Amino acid sequence: MEEASIGKIVKRFVVKLILWFLLIDIIIGGVILFVNVAGWAEIDENDIGEMGDAISSFMNIIIVVNIVAIVGSTLLATRSAKKKYKITEENKKSVFKGFTIAMVVLAIIMGAIHLGVKNIVVTSIMEDTEMEWSDVKEALKDIEKYVDDESLTKADEEMIEMIDSFYGKLNIYGIDWLVFVIMIGVEYVLIVRKEQEA
Repeated sequence: MEEASIGKIVKRFVVKLILWFLLIDIIIGGVILFVNVAGWAEIDENDIGEMGDAISSFMNIIIVVNIVAIVGSTLLATRSAKKKYKITEENKKSVFKGFTIAMVVLAIIMGAIHLGVKNIVVTSIMEDTEMEWSDVKEALKDIEKYVDDESLTKADEEMIEMIDSFYGKLNIYGIDWLVFVIMIGVEYVLIVRKEQEA
């Protein structure tokens, strides 16, 4: 463990955070998703229930991988920085501040990307249906009532239920960047509180 400037400590943290995040989220997550999607070839396109289950499983995997990537990359980057450089009573608050700024910036970038993806997905879903998004939102408030009022078929009802499940998970995907914000509290414990106890 060597003495170093706050800039060097924060730089190591940021580099390791990005590398670990990309490794876990893109490479490991990509392999898991590829295996999941490979099974979709056997799904009958007309079986909306089975298609809905496949999409739900896909979204669950994306959300879990993102959360694991955020938590894992933050902890591994912190461990790397603490192992390489000495965090002292004098520099711990500045180091924590630098880590926090880096995590907030990454959270904003990730949030913007996920919001963009969410909007693209919603737009593409609506292109494949004859409904407007306002109709879907109205339907999602009370699916059974909407189906009765509009005299929709069972297939239409299943489609709305699938969109309901998918949209709920898409909303979670849109805010999973908040885990970075939660990890700021963990960083406080690992950097400021732990160093006080040491």
